[in-house]
Amino acid sequence: MATVSMIIKIQLQKVKTALTAEPHNPTTPVLEGKPYTNTDVVVTANKTGVTISSTPSHGLSVNGQGQITGTPSFTPEEWGTDEEKNCDNSSDGKP
Repeated sequence: MATVSMIIKIQLQKVKTALTAEPHNPTTPVLEGKPYTNTDVVVTANKTGVTISSTPSHGLSVNGQGQITGTPSFTPEEWGTDEEKNCDNSSDGKP
């Protein structure tokens, strides 16, 4: 009687998780013309090993650790009714 070996290959389909980033508002308000030194993380990614980068906007940017850096420079019109401070509540994560 012949022995027949059967190799069963099981292929596991790897599901890729899309890279997403979630913006958070900082706890310390931004003050016009003053360097921003808060260490709150304002952008977090759903994966490890992600490099965070941004384009400066109005003197502010987000560093590789997801923190706001820079010195804000806004016009009074951009500040709105509160000319001393402004927290950006936009959902796009840009300061």
